[in-house]
Amino acid sequence: MGSTAPGAAVTVTVVEVDLGGVTPAALAACDAALPADERDVAPARRVARAALRTVLGDALGVAPADVPISRRCAHCGDPVHGKPFVPGAALACSLTHTGTLALVAWANAPVALGVDAERVRPRVHLDRLAARVLGPAEHTRWRALPEAERCAAFLRAWTAKEAYVKATGRGIAALLGGVPATVPGWTVGALPLPEGYVGALAVDAEPVGVVRSVWDPAGRGPAGGGGPVP
Repeated sequence: MGSTAPGAAVTVTVVEVDLGGVTPAALAACDAALPADERDVAPARRVARAALRTVLGDALGVAPADVPISRRCAHCGDPVHGKPFVPGAALACSLTHTGTLALVAWANAPVALGVDAERVRPRVHLDRLAARVLGPAEHTRWRALPEAERCAAFLRAWTAKEAYVKATGRGIAALLGGVPATVPGWTVGALPLPEGYVGALAVDAEPVGVVRSVWDPAGRGPAGGGGPVP
C-alpha cells in the first residue's frame, strides 16, 4: 500500500475515504463487510467501519467481517467505547470521520496510534473552546493570530491533541487543556487533507513515515504515496 519512508522507525498508512455520494449498491457492499451488530448505525459510520475492516482484513489475510475487532476500553473495561484493536495481532489502528471524510490509520507494529480530523467550519463560542482546549502558552499564541486564521489554527491544535489521547486510549475522558503540544518520544503532526479539513496523526515512535492511500466505497483499490510527518 505504498513505500516506507527512509529511516522511519515505523510506517503508518493513512487511508482517506470519501463518505459523500455513496450509492445504495456501494453501501450494500460495505454492509457485507460488517458483522450484523455493526450495521445498526448511520450510513457514514457503516462505510467508515467497512473501510477499517477491509484495510485490516487485507493486512491479516482474512475476510473483513471476520476481523476480530475489539473496542473494549483499556482503562475502564467498557466493551464498546474504547479504541479499536485486534487482540493478539502485532498491529495498531485508529479511525475517525467528520463531514464527508473518514480516515483509517494503521501500522504493522504494536505502537500506540491515533488519528483525528475535523471539518473546518465556524464554531460557536470559539473563544471559550480555545480557552478550555489550549494550554496557557498555546492560547496566548492563538489569541495573537488574525481573527480569520483562528478557527483553522484551533482545529489543528485540537486534532493533534485528540489524536494523542486516542492513541493513549483515554479518548474523551482526557482533559485536552492538559495535553502538551509536544510529547517526548512521540511523533504528533498534521496530515495533508482535502480542502476544508484538518487532521493529525500521533504515534509513540520517532521518526514516523506516512504512506497515504485512498479507499473507494464502490470497490476500487487504494492508491497513494508517502512521506514523513513534519
